[in-house]
Amino acid sequence: MAEDSYILSEVVDRVALFTLNRPELMNAMGPDMHDTLNGLIRDAGADPGVGVIMLTGAGRAFCAGRDMKAAARTQGEAPRGPAPRRSGLANYMELIRRIPKPVIAAVNGPAVGGGMSLALACDMRIASERAMFSQAFIKRGVIPAGGAIYVLPRLIGTAKACELMLSGDPIGAKEAKRLGIVNRVVPHEELMDAAMAWARQLAAGAPVALGLAKASIYRTMELDLKTSLEAESFAQDVCGDTEDHAEGVAAFVEKRPPRFKGQ
Repeated sequence: MAEDSYILSEVVDRVALFTLNRPELMNAMGPDMHDTLNGLIRDAGADPGVGVIMLTGAGRAFCAGRDMKAAARTQGEAPRGPAPRRSGLANYMELIRRIPKPVIAAVNGPAVGGGMSLALACDMRIASERAMFSQAFIKRGVIPAGGAIYVLPRLIGTAKACELMLSGDPIGAKEAKRLGIVNRVVPHEELMDAAMAWARQLAAGAPVALGLAKASIYRTMELDLKTSLEAESFAQDVCGDTEDHAEGVAAFVEKRPPRFKGQ
């Protein structure tokens, strides 16, 4: 295991696990942590030895969002120019969408403000029964950031997204699952075992097909039906020419697990 600033990283069974590691501050993030995590995710996305990326938090929280105490100390120091500033949090959404690998958030506790946005940036979410989600930005006098305004209405509909974002009120794990914010909820003590089992299952898949499927899912959200079907057909043709496709067919016929190589 390697430690880089306040983020722990390890790769197990083709799963890159990144753990936010400031438990005394509920894993609140400052600019340096954003830079580090962005770099770790980017490197894992390019590493052929990694099939799935997972994010979680140390201690009782997933992430409390921005380090507000540090922000208070530097309030007003950064000059405001004519161009809009883009927070480090905003980079996760584009970065994770570009990576041709599944990215899972294992939400072990409160995911508040930017912490919830970080979880939303991931492709899928599994939550402990102790998890809590809040778009608390409005209670700090700012609008939701990190791509949440883009993602949340697409997950749960405009009216409910407005309710959560304009109030900042928290919801529990079971309500988050009912709304479609999280995929799975498990007992707290089973979270990491369940998350790793899920990640290993995905990591055993055909890398080319996984990457094209993920890209196609997100792309078709912005396309009309005709263009979407054309894009789907193109991706199918690419997959059909891979060695992994031939292996998948052979494994089915021979009634054995496939051995994919990403080729």
